Amino acid sequence: MKITLYLTLAFVCRASLGQSLTADIKSEYDNIEASRTLFTQSLKSKDYLPLMKCVTKNFISINPGTVPWKVINEMFEKRGGIPYDSVQMKPIETVIVSDSIAYDFGTRKTYYTNEQGKVVELQDTYLAILKKGKDNIWKMHRDVASGLVEEN
Repeated sequence: MKITLYLTLAFVCRASLGQSLTADIKSEYDNIEASRTLFTQSLKSKDYLPLMKCVTKNFISINPGTVPWKVINEMFEKRGGIPYDSVQMKPIETVIVSDSIAYDFGTRKTYYTNEQGKVVELQDTYLAILKKGKDNIWKMHRDVASGLVEEN
């Protein structure tokens, strides 16, 4: 009888823990999506204060080395600040590796206005390493992009 009771309690605890973990993981994915949305909206609105909540203090981003990206990098060096008008991110895969590390893999469209006043679209495939901050916000820690665009 005691063994049956212990097994039943263990099963109930494990089942409820599994549901809790599933809900927690769903919540974390929602939080990652919220950070991604805040990042893209902050860029579009040119409101960079919220943008700083989306990246770690030692954030590193590596753009593709293709010619179109070299043009925007040169503009960045001349102008200073962030040269993008907006960014649209389309995640293909987001994986939470631990309670504080995740990665986001997908495609991205970046828009900027060139020196002639024309809006230019650049596309890339990105892999972003995310870290969860002490404030429980998922932040981009590393962002590496390729000019080859992954079809999904």
